[in-house]
Amino acid sequence: VEVLINVIELAMHPNFSIEAQPNAVHDVALVTLERPAAVPPIGIAQTPPQVGASATIVGFGTTGEKQTDSGFKR
Repeated sequence: VEVLINVIELAMHPNFSIEAQPNAVHDVALVTLERPAAVPPIGIAQTPPQVGASATIVGFGTTGEKQTDSGFKR
């Protein structure tokens, strides 16, 4: 099921540069949605993960070199 929620504000890091892709630093932004999503947000880790630990990452962007962004969260 696809659910679309409008973005009402986007705050990008002031030093972000699209020209630096795919090796960009400061590649972070804060997105404000017009209403809450139907899934709970994840907590921010209080300690670094152990080497070799499994992790789940959700977001937008490419998943490898020479790929284009589909615009869909994955």
